[in-house]
Amino acid sequence: MKVRVAIADYGCGNIQSVVNALNVVGADTLVASNAEQLSKGDKIILPGVGAFREAMEHLQAGSFIEALEEEGLRKGKPILGICLGMQLMCRCSDEGTNDDEADIQGLAWIDADVKHFNNLGLTGLKVPHMGWNELQLQRAHYLTAHIEDNADVYFVHSHAVQCDSAENVLSYSEYGVQFVSSLVKNNIMGMQFHPEKSHKVGLQILENFVGAKF
Repeated sequence: MKVRVAIADYGCGNIQSVVNALNVVGADTLVASNAEQLSKGDKIILPGVGAFREAMEHLQAGSFIEALEEEGLRKGKPILGICLGMQLMCRCSDEGTNDDEADIQGLAWIDADVKHFNNLGLTGLKVPHMGWNELQLQRAHYLTAHIEDNADVYFVHSHAVQCDSAENVLSYSEYGVQFVSSLVKNNIMGMQFHPEKSHKVGLQILENFVGAKF
């Protein structure tokens, strides 16, 4: 029986390209257009494209936060965040805020914060960070099985994640400054890059996610 992967369709994700990639690696995909459908998946993907604040508002409005926490935090289903989806798993983001404004609150599943590259000290490089870059793997994990250190994957982002603890860092990448390109905490995983756009490396990572036993 195929593993069913529920993809949270909350209005801020590039759904079809993720569906296509999952179909290539043999998953049974379910696009969850409402929060209740997440329970029908063996595993869950939280995609994301666009603004952090808008994404959090959409998750809240559609009751996706409660459903994700029920399935992931309480039932222990594997959840994979992609790009903005990974950032939403963090405590907060400085996206769109001024110096005198509080950061936008995230899901706070990971002890990490999201900062604009310029606020991390980046100078002399264009933002967004767009294109191919290397994964500097930090430890062995099933998500990156059969992936060589310094393999290239595809990024598009202006904000980057900084984790409190190295224990949650699966890989770093560098674009003028070092940032977390993939993270993990028990059954919660995230990747800043787009596996669905990363050719063979990305498909291998998605195959690893789909095929891992829990």
